[in-house]
Amino acid sequence: MNKPKLTIIGCGFMGKQIAASFINAGLEVCLVKYGPASSQDLAQVQAACQKLLADPAEASALTVVSYKDYRQQGQTSGLVIESIIEDQAAKQALFADLGQVLASEVLLATNTSSLSIQALAEKLSPELKQNFLGLHFFAPVTSNPLVEVIPHPDLADEKVQALCQWLSHRVGKKYIIAQDVTGFVANRIAFYSNYDIMCRAEAKHWLPSQSDALSGKYIGRTKMGPYRLVDYTGLDLFEQALANYQADPTCQDFFPSRSAHQPLLEAGFYGDKVGQGYYKKDQGKRYHFNFQKQTYEETSFPRFAIMDELDRLASSDRFKAILDAEDPYGQFMAQTLIKLLYFAAQNVGLACQSYQDIDRAMVWGYQWTYGPFQIWDMMGFDRVKDLLAASDKPLPDWLTRFQGPFYPDSKSLARHQSLSAYSTDQILDQGPDFILYQAPQDALIFSLEASHSVISLDLLKGLDQALDRLAEGSHKGLVIYSPQKHFSRGYDIKAFEASIAQDRVQEACQISFALGHRIIQRIKYSQKPIAVACRGYCLGAGAELALHASKIFASPQLQIGLPEANLGLIPGAGGLVELAERIYTEEMSRMERKERLLACFETVAYGKISAHAKEALRLGYLRQEDVIVPNEDYLLEASLDWLTFQAHYQTFRPQFPQSYPVLGKEFMALVMGTTQNWRQGLFISDHDKVLADGIGQVLAGGDVAMGIQVNREDLFQVEKTVFSQLLSSQKTQERIQHFVKHKTILHN
Repeated sequence: MNKPKLTIIGCGFMGKQIAASFINAGLEVCLVKYGPASSQDLAQVQAACQKLLADPAEASALTVVSYKDYRQQGQTSGLVIESIIEDQAAKQALFADLGQVLASEVLLATNTSSLSIQALAEKLSPELKQNFLGLHFFAPVTSNPLVEVIPHPDLADEKVQALCQWLSHRVGKKYIIAQDVTGFVANRIAFYSNYDIMCRAEAKHWLPSQSDALSGKYIGRTKMGPYRLVDYTGLDLFEQALANYQADPTCQDFFPSRSAHQPLLEAGFYGDKVGQGYYKKDQGKRYHFNFQKQTYEETSFPRFAIMDELDRLASSDRFKAILDAEDPYGQFMAQTLIKLLYFAAQNVGLACQSYQDIDRAMVWGYQWTYGPFQIWDMMGFDRVKDLLAASDKPLPDWLTRFQGPFYPDSKSLARHQSLSAYSTDQILDQGPDFILYQAPQDALIFSLEASHSVISLDLLKGLDQALDRLAEGSHKGLVIYSPQKHFSRGYDIKAFEASIAQDRVQEACQISFALGHRIIQRIKYSQKPIAVACRGYCLGAGAELALHASKIFASPQLQIGLPEANLGLIPGAGGLVELAERIYTEEMSRMERKERLLACFETVAYGKISAHAKEALRLGYLRQEDVIVPNEDYLLEASLDWLTFQAHYQTFRPQFPQSYPVLGKEFMALVMGTTQNWRQGLFISDHDKVLADGIGQVLAGGDVAMGIQVNREDLFQVEKTVFSQLLSSQKTQERIQHFVKHKTILHN
């Protein structure tokens, strides 16, 4: 992929999504409207696509043209992706025409979720077949990382590998190489499991809500169970896909016929697109279809006793508990998993070459918590293998020979070197919530290991010790990282709730403030570089750690913010101070400074969290010098490479404390006028106003006259005073206790 520009033909839902995804990655895209296209049509496509962009300023990277104009202008792309209607004849007609204009070195890809790549290529010239492949993107393409790469047999392996590397490193996609079988990998596995659940549930005369309740988060999937998912996609489309699987000799034995849903098909009740299917809504009430009574009846999702048991367990411990279950609902869930594992095992070497790629497909594409073979290990490798061997179906040859577990060292699905590569000899220190590694590049890695990577006192003490090692030893730098899905969801709010219950709020506040402020000061003014590699959620105290680092390495989908206002607090570990200092120390006019401070005030007062990394730039959480890494799998590697670069070329320049004039009472008057208007408009409560005024007080620099010189310590004292007062108030304590108990925000 030497040419940075690429062409996408087809402006439907997927075409626009694919185009936006590439533009978000910094590439130039020509989006081609296939078929008749007026100037108004092209303008509408342009406008719709621009709404999908992470940064509106990148709209200039998009060109929308008609297919007629595209043919006349000539081909300037190294990759052309077809994304028109999912119809074999229509795609083949387009390919035949493209064969007359594409240069010999251009890769031609079809975006398809169901059509055979070899069948689509039947009429292609030998030259085009050597550059032809399938690219199956998953919606929404702008946020779903998976793309299945399905090469034509004539496409050279080196071209496939080069494209995969480009998709991974440059575009930020996570790829698997799939075989040209029905459904490829992710859809094939998911469709089977959902169909199996419906078949077994209908044999028991269960209702849709029963099986859906047993088929979501408790077995590591999204909340949308099989029946609800089919309603969303359409019963008619589901039947079309089923016919393809039942006609495929490699999997037809896994898809028996079922009839309970036939009345819905005959009535044209195809799901959401017609207002009813397995479910429907009427006047705010939800109904499901009772197969035995052949009518709709009001429903709510049921709870079963096994759910209470599973709720008490970590997600990784639930699978063994399901396998041990003796009640009928637990046994149904166990059968769901066992049958899934057998089907997945049958598809190793058939749908793809490795079991890891099946796990990657399901976790990356379908957002499952764990892939089938990860689940297998959690249930017990030998136990599951023995259960399958005892059934009447033979095990595939590869599994008969395989000695488990599937993941002996780590459950990581990443293709790069991850934390799992470091042996126990490279662990320098560890506690209940952290591990400190010695990286081969003579750098330190501080890994956040607590559930959700919450920030606790134990973690802060460990980080303080890690900073001691960094300062005193020969290490070139430190990376703060979390191997989990999210960098950090913030401070351990349960610790605050416990201090409230024990009536020791001020004592707990003093301890956490002293240690927290000490650590962020050490991070900000470190004489050696400190990088934070963050993805997913980076909230509250986690964000405050990141804000003070020498450099942040962020995933494109980073959701960073300071949402403490939702709990009746202000950020308490220097987050507000850092945001204020950035504005005060940057060259700008007084009016611009006031506008920037007011925007910052509203961001924190509203508890805004960035939708992605580029919005984090606009909100001020990321700086221009911070790095957005296209593929989050390489965050740790990129951070370590940066430390190596700094050490080799001696380019790192530490920061030093400074003083600056603040806007003081002038800005505070603006804030109080704003919050008074909010209160009079009944947009906020009295306590919200106190809280918002406190945020403004820190950003103003305290109760001082405009132009007074202050420093970081002065702002810390303002922050500490406001935070302590809020934490001691009954309203804030009620919010914290309510959140811990109900996981919802209390507006009091």
